Amino acid sequence: MRAAVLPLSVPLLIVGGAAVQAPNEPDRDQASRLHAEAKALAANPDKGREALDRYKQAEEEVYRLFERSFVSRVKEDQEFFERQYRGILDESNALCAAVFTPETIATVPWIDLLTPDRVRDWIANSVEGFSWRIERGTLRIVGPAEGTGKKGILSTGDREKWRDFVLDFEVTFESGKVELFVRLGPHADRRAMSVSLAVAPGQLTPGTPSGCEISCIGNRFVLKVGDRPPFETEMPWTASRKGSVGIVVDKGTKVKFSRMRIQALR
Repeated sequence: MRAAVLPLSVPLLIVGGAAVQAPNEPDRDQASRLHAEAKALAANPDKGREALDRYKQAEEEVYRLFERSFVSRVKEDQEFFERQYRGILDESNALCAAVFTPETIATVPWIDLLTPDRVRDWIANSVEGFSWRIERGTLRIVGPAEGTGKKGILSTGDREKWRDFVLDFEVTFESGKVELFVRLGPHADRRAMSVSLAVAPGQLTPGTPSGCEISCIGNRFVLKVGDRPPFETEMPWTASRKGSVGIVVDKGTKVKFSRMRIQALR
């Protein structure tokens, strides 16, 4: 019987006569170095933007190493990379709050997401009865047909993958419900933050435009709907840190967005 051949790069320990993988010291050193470089840059108050770029690099690479540690099944590595990743997020979140002040945000130009040249940036799935179009600065959506058992999905920003931003939109329902996702990845799952917008008592009134604003800065999520008090929360460390804006559409929905624009901070 031939023995399995392990890659030469995988360190092994012999425990009780069995070979097990040892902690990955090169990956640990790389994570520690990236974290230390970002932290050192952030110590300079004049280097806030540069430090955020460095934190972004550290965040993405350490998360990759964190995921890889579950393939190797080395518990010590899993715990180490989780600590590193969460530490990077905590520091990055604090720096975001310091860099992206209301005064700074006010200087960032708006990007209109409903202009003719942006139409090609919208991506949708194919479901019977589901349709959408952008005309004269308005996005009109009709939900899937009854009985399909599926939802329509429409997104923009898949190329940019916005990280920190303010999203402003005006929505008017005729009927139905949508779920609007931010920092959406390849799938509309619970790693991305979302808000439910629907025709329902205490929510939205058919035929009445509602102005809404969502801001995602670091781990801070703020939703404003009309004149209502804002809803604020901290996103968990497991939440997605970048991605597109997505709209998941229920059957029987008829809705239009007469304004949708974004201040892309990072």
